[in-house]
Amino acid sequence: MAKKRYSPKVKFQVVLEALTGEKTPGQIAKQYGIHPNSVGLWKKEFLER
Repeated sequence: MAKKRYSPKVKFQVVLEALTGEKTPGQIAKQYGIHPNSVGLWKKEFLER
């Protein structure tokens, strides 16, 4: 099964929602159809830049 790629725009939207702290990573992941671990990884990548 091929790995799905997400646009930088989608990743940024996910990170913004994660940074606001209004939703849990699980809620954000469900909304965007991604794995909850991706939320944390993308947030970490964003903060390290």
